Amino acid sequence: MITDNEIREQGYIYFLAEAPELVQIIEQELFSLSEGYSIAKVHNLMRATHTLKGGAANVGLEVIKMIAHFLEDVFKALYNPNVVVDAELQTLLLQAYECLSIALNTELIGSTVNDEELLHRTSSVFAQLQEKLGDAFGAETHIPTSEELGFDIVQSVFEVGVEQRLNSILEAVKNPPSYEEFIEFLHSQAE
Repeated sequence: MITDNEIREQGYIYFLAEAPELVQIIEQELFSLSEGYSIAKVHNLMRATHTLKGGAANVGLEVIKMIAHFLEDVFKALYNPNVVVDAELQTLLLQAYECLSIALNTELIGSTVNDEELLHRTSSVFAQLQEKLGDAFGAETHIPTSEELGFDIVQSVFEVGVEQRLNSILEAVKNPPSYEEFIEFLHSQAE
């Protein structure tokens, strides 16, 4: 019988395997923003960050979840057509990415970092980003259509996240934990 701890451990292992690819997507898209803005690039940033945030939340990595959540809010502001990605904004975006990268790399290599210092640094960078983005930060923004992005969003979500969730559920069905743990697990997967 699979226990709740074993399910979390499997999720943690999967998170560690998936995180480097997601971080690489964020890094590539951030560097390519200076070459030319596109809604598709912003969507890739949002999708990778959202996946990291959800994965970190599922396995209890609160610092990574918090930083990814902050980044997600910043990237959402980039959908605003009035936002210009100038050198200052690019630098701040890279500093924010670096905070996420430090938290993730610390987890990946099994070292430690002072969470309080990292979160203080993160909040300082995000305060500057919020000021730089002005009204675009936190504003309701246009969510692009599949046509604008040049690919099918729903298909993309299914290719990345749903398959992993289904595999986790299949493992739990094969070796179910207690009834209560199984119900809790199903609820967490549905979220």
